[in-house]
Amino acid sequence: MIPDQPPTLAQARIRPALEILLVALVMGAALFATSYALNIDDGGVFVCFIAFLAAFIAVLFRIGVMGFISGVSQRHRKVLVLAAFLVAFLFPFTQGGSDANMSIATQVIIFAAAAMGLNIVVGLAGLLDLGYIAFLGAGAFTAAVLSRSAFATADIHPPFIVVMLIAGAVSATLGLIIGSPTLRVSGDYLAIVTLAFGEIFRITMINLDGEAGPDITHGSNGIPAIPDLNLFGFDFGDPHTVLGIPLGRFSNYYFLLLLLLGFVILVFVRLNNSRIGRGWVAIREDEKAAEAMGGLHGLVNNAGIYQPKSLMETDNELWDRHMRINQTGCFLGMKAVVPAMERTGGGSIVNISSGAGLRGSPQAFAYSATKWALRGMTKSAAMDLARKKIRVNSVHPGPIDTEMLNVRTPEQNAARLKMVPMKRQGTAEEVARLVLFLLSDESAYITGAEVAIDGGITA
Repeated sequence: MIPDQPPTLAQARIRPALEILLVALVMGAALFATSYALNIDDGGVFVCFIAFLAAFIAVLFRIGVMGFISGVSQRHRKVLVLAAFLVAFLFPFTQGGSDANMSIATQVIIFAAAAMGLNIVVGLAGLLDLGYIAFLGAGAFTAAVLSRSAFATADIHPPFIVVMLIAGAVSATLGLIIGSPTLRVSGDYLAIVTLAFGEIFRITMINLDGEAGPDITHGSNGIPAIPDLNLFGFDFGDPHTVLGIPLGRFSNYYFLLLLLLGFVILVFVRLNNSRIGRGWVAIREDEKAAEAMGGLHGLVNNAGIYQPKSLMETDNELWDRHMRINQTGCFLGMKAVVPAMERTGGGSIVNISSGAGLRGSPQAFAYSATKWALRGMTKSAAMDLARKKIRVNSVHPGPIDTEMLNVRTPEQNAARLKMVPMKRQGTAEEVARLVLFLLSDESAYITGAEVAIDGGITA
C-alpha cells in the first residue's frame, strides 16, 4: 500500500477574492521590477539586480510558490489578461519620457503581435503556413512604398488608413497564393521549405534596388524617413504630457500597438470559441490523429438530440436546432472525412439514425424529420461514394437504455416498451457491436443499408 502524498503548496487554494488580489499584486510587482531595472544606469548594479531577481524566482519555484501562482492564474485567466493589459498600459508612465526604453517596448509589442498571429495560424490551421511569412514581409513593404517618405518609389501616397487596407489586401493575397499549396505539408518538410522561402523572399526584396531589378524597395537600404503618423490631428511624433508625466513619441506608437494587440486577442478569442473555430480545430486534430494511426478508415455520426414535440408545439428554434445537430452535423461530418478516407483507400461511414426514421413517431415531429432525412442522405451518399470504396450505412435503434429516454416520463416509456416484441430496452453495448460490424471488413459488401436494432418493433 502506497501512503498518500502530502498536499503541496501548488495544490493549495484560498478564497477567490484573495486569489484575484494576488494576481494583481504579482502583476504590480512585475511592473515595478521592470521599471526599476530599466532605470538603472550602472551596468554592474543592473547585472546584480538581474542575478538577485533570477535567484529569488528560483527559490519561489523551489518552495512551490510559482506553482501556486500558476494555478491561481489558470483559475482566473480573464483577470490575468486584464491585469497584464493594465500593467502594459501603465508602463510608459514609469519611464520618465525615455524614448530609448519605449522604443524597445514598442519593438517587443511588434514581436508579440507577430508571435500571436503565428499562434493563431498554428492553432487553427494546425501547421506553420508559408503564407504567414508572406504576410510579415509583403504588407510592410507595400505600406513603405506607398508612404509619404521622400524615398518612397510610388507616385501615389494615399491616406494612412487606405495604405493599411491596400497593404492588408496585398499580404492576404500573396499569403493565399503561396500558402495554399503547402496546407498538406507538415513536419521537417514544411520547416525546410519555410526557411527556404524566407530566404527567397529576403533576396527578392534586396534585388528590387534599381540595379538587379526594378527600383521598388531600394534594396537593402529600404525606405527610410517615413513621416510620423498623424491621425485626426494627433501627431504621433510629438511628445505629450499626461497628468504631469512626460510621454515620448514612442509612447504614442506603443499605446496604438497595444490597442491593436488587444483587438487581435479579442478577435482570436471570439473565433476560437465560435462553432466554426472549434469545428476547424477539431477537424485538424482528427486529421493529425488519423495520420498517426495510419489513416482514417471509419466514421460514426452519433451526435444527436431528442426533444419530442408535436407539429403544432414545434417552433422555429426547436426545428432549427434539430436540423443543425441531427442532420447538418452528419452532413458536415461525412463531407469532412471523405478526402482522408480516399487517401487511405476507402472506409466505412455509419450514421446513427433511429426507429423514428423507419416509421412514424408521434409527438416527435422535428426529430423524426431529421432521422428520415439522415436515412435518405445515407442512401444517396452510399451511391456517390461506392466508386471511392467508401461504404455508408445507417443504424436505426429503437428504445435504448440511455439518458436520452429521460425526456419522457417513466409511464410514457413503459407504454412504448409494450410495443416492443422482445419486451425490453436495448443496450448501448448492443448498438456498439452492430456499428463495429458495419465499420469492419466483415461487412465489406454492405452499403446503403438501413439496419434496425429495435427488438422487433419495426418488423
